[in-house]
Amino acid sequence: NMCISNQRNPKLLGLIFSVYFTQSCFHTCYGNRNSSEFVVKMQGLPWSTTVKDITSFFSGCNISNVTTDIHITMTKDGRPSGVAFVLLKSEQDMELACQKDQEYLGNRYVEVFPVERKEMERAIKRSNLNVRHTLHDGCVRLRGLPFKCLEDDIVYFFRGLEIVPYGVTIVTDQNGRPTGDAFVQFSNKELAEKALQKHEEKLFQRYIEVFRSSLGEIRLAKKNQRSIMAALAD
Repeated sequence: NMCISNQRNPKLLGLIFSVYFTQSCFHTCYGNRNSSEFVVKMQGLPWSTTVKDITSFFSGCNISNVTTDIHITMTKDGRPSGVAFVLLKSEQDMELACQKDQEYLGNRYVEVFPVERKEMERAIKRSNLNVRHTLHDGCVRLRGLPFKCLEDDIVYFFRGLEIVPYGVTIVTDQNGRPTGDAFVQFSNKELAEKALQKHEEKLFQRYIEVFRSSLGEIRLAKKNQRSIMAALAD
């Protein structure tokens, strides 16, 4: 099947893609769709991907509603899953969007292919449950911290947002050196949501990534660090 081959093996059939990936091919593979079903799925997204990034990636394609029809899904830990769904305005827009398959977004190749609207709706429902499950923790994860960064520096980075006592966890490797990751627990979920707005702000001239996290993820990180320290002590 030419359509499926192009969708799944773009490097092998990239030249043929532009010739045969036509409206008739789309009809053969996916059938006629109504105006609410022009949906594409994106896989392999960088964790830091934003709605603005996806809008830029699909420049030239008409997204049905930029505010409501780009859905970046979350894992059960409340972190970006690397998967998103986008509702386009027309079949032609969906075809154009699929021609972005295997193009770069940031430093990652991204898969783009059509899916049924019901798949998007199921994924959004799961993602919303995941977010609701983790939001009450009031936790975020930081990545890209300078190795010299201390707890006080992280507290200053989030100045104005109340952190619970002993709420900063700096992750270290097997040698006890900082990995550049850390976790922060705020006093409530609203403050954690505000903390996400610090994503890609600078600390010591480094752009810091900020993601949702959970108490479970923090406990796991602490458990791993204790195991490493115990092994070193032996």
